[in-house]
Amino acid sequence: MMTKTWWGLAAFMAVMAATAGDDITPERFPDADCVLVDGFEDIAYNPDGTYSTVSENVVKVLTEKGRRDESEIELVYSERYGKAEVLCVSITGEDGKTREIDVAANTKIAVDNSSESENIYDPMRKKLVCAIPGVKVGDTIRYKTRRENFSSRVKDLFADIAVMEWESPILRQRVRMTSPAERPLKKIAIRNPLGNVKESVETLPDGRVVHEWIAENVNQVFPEPNMPTLYTQVQSVRTSTAEDWREISRWYWELSLPHLEKTNEAISNKVWEIGRDMAAIYKWVAQEVRYMGLTMEAESPGYAPHDVDITFANRYGVCRDKTALLVAMLRIAGFNAYPVLIHAGEKMDPEVPMPYFNHAIAAVEKDEGGYILLDPTDESSRDLMPAYLSDKSFLVAKPEGETLLISPVPDARANSVTVKSEASMGKDGAMLVESRLVFSGINDNMYRQTLLRYKKDARRKFFERQLGMLAPGAELLDIEIIPENLQDTTVPLEVKLVANMPDTNLEVSARCEFAAPLVSKCFGSANWMLEGKTSLERRKYPLVLSSTAMVDETLTVRLNGEAGQTIKLPEDVAIEGGLEYRRSFVREGDTMTVKRLVAVNAVEFSPEEYQKTRESLKAMEAAERERPVFAKDFMNGANIRVLDDKTDLHIASPTEWTITNTVTEFILSYDGKKKYSELKFNYNPSWKDIEILYATVSN
Repeated sequence: MMTKTWWGLAAFMAVMAATAGDDITPERFPDADCVLVDGFEDIAYNPDGTYSTVSENVVKVLTEKGRRDESEIELVYSERYGKAEVLCVSITGEDGKTREIDVAANTKIAVDNSSESENIYDPMRKKLVCAIPGVKVGDTIRYKTRRENFSSRVKDLFADIAVMEWESPILRQRVRMTSPAERPLKKIAIRNPLGNVKESVETLPDGRVVHEWIAENVNQVFPEPNMPTLYTQVQSVRTSTAEDWREISRWYWELSLPHLEKTNEAISNKVWEIGRDMAAIYKWVAQEVRYMGLTMEAESPGYAPHDVDITFANRYGVCRDKTALLVAMLRIAGFNAYPVLIHAGEKMDPEVPMPYFNHAIAAVEKDEGGYILLDPTDESSRDLMPAYLSDKSFLVAKPEGETLLISPVPDARANSVTVKSEASMGKDGAMLVESRLVFSGINDNMYRQTLLRYKKDARRKFFERQLGMLAPGAELLDIEIIPENLQDTTVPLEVKLVANMPDTNLEVSARCEFAAPLVSKCFGSANWMLEGKTSLERRKYPLVLSSTAMVDETLTVRLNGEAGQTIKLPEDVAIEGGLEYRRSFVREGDTMTVKRLVAVNAVEFSPEEYQKTRESLKAMEAAERERPVFAKDFMNGANIRVLDDKTDLHIASPTEWTITNTVTEFILSYDGKKKYSELKFNYNPSWKDIEILYATVSN
């Protein structure tokens, strides 16, 4: 019955007309699994920052995948901040018949355990799932949800992002936001505009202001691998009641300060025991305070740290707890330290302040200006700030406030694996290779974490497996890992390897191709950082990587007379840009020096930079296949050398002839002496005679 619907009559009839027609079809939308026919988001916020949002959506299902995707509604929320509910759901089939779904019977609410993998348990974080049974391809689904927020993250602040472009085509979407007179929106911005958003503003008699944005006929978006989070790249309306980022900075300082001040004599004594050394205090907090916690705060849960004396006594806490303790200890030691909010993901909008950060770290203000950033949650990092947190938005919490900043991107050399190798070629073409690998930055962090999970024997097998990727059958003869205690992050990670590489020569006719045993090809993240990320011929969105990285190797090969004259050495290669590659072969007498460098110098590549990087990667892959070519030394490994071999043929008749062979041979080895100390000839006496005319041996 019409009285059971939740739209106004005009809106309902418009939607029915749109979905009943033949224009929403797979033929019109060949790449879509479903189409958002009509979407409406009605947001009303209060002066204290709390709010409610009612969403109404009409979705047309076009494919089997769309049917599966739309067969349930999922809402995740925290009971500390509010609640979420599905108000009503109905399905209209292609025959025009509509049936209502029993929401209560098909809804389940459970604890959302997605954060348990990070050793965080929050029993108040819930996931609501409402099943929609009986959905068929061609059906139109209508559903209405409501979210109510009764505790704002930041007192007296409201901020929101309304997305108006997504992975499904949108025929019409409307966002209405009602603002109280005493708390107006200070910042409004349409990001990544398509030019199809109509905006209107109305002031109500009671002083409230209603903003409305309507977008129609929005094409679907096609996400790309390793792009920034999709919502940051599509058309969206961003709003905030904050005047600037300093307002949020001051808020977090005021929120943290009471917890920072909860120091005690035990904390002070520990600081004096460690010493007034920033790196040493950082290491103690990172390694001695376990990353684990419960989200139980009454005020700003997920943001407010526990009192530092509690974290110190328990020896555990999550990022905000460890950060608060580190800041308190650094301040006791005389450093001008502050807690920091950072977004470990896409960059935040510099013009529209929002409190939606997802990580906490610390900062020490330098006398000359700027900050030293420290992340105490990574217990195996030698660096105060792990490289994977580079190029991220961060906000230092200070009494006077601070603006939004971007964490620096370290030079690729700071995230390197530097290799010095010496190799000696044997008679069978095998190589004895001795290598010294020094890890820094992200590579030190990554390999140290990996090795810490292994026992001693497993560590050896790990390196042997890696060498096997370079040369199948490679045998690891000796290994030394420095430091012996891998948790000693004051010492750079260093590995010394001695390995036997099987035949490195490929013999073809009169030449030999030499495969240089470059250990850097199987160690270092720069080798595979772009692997599988450049399959798209073109990109619309940037390519994002976790960090910069570099591998740099110098290999010296003693040929030991086992290689003939040089026929061809590959030409030197030098590729500049976001992907840097250098390689050279130099032969001087019986020694060859090979140099190889691969560096990823950026963490974000624009679509234009991506094209250049893709071409650079092709050129690099071609260069990696090139090999030095030497003349084949036919005497290498021989036991004798034939100095002269003369044959005389005398034909006496059609059935009788005589062949006389005169051979002069030079014995080259003891094995040759043993094998050629006798002259043996095989013949059939029924039709052949053989005679040794003479044989001499001379020294």
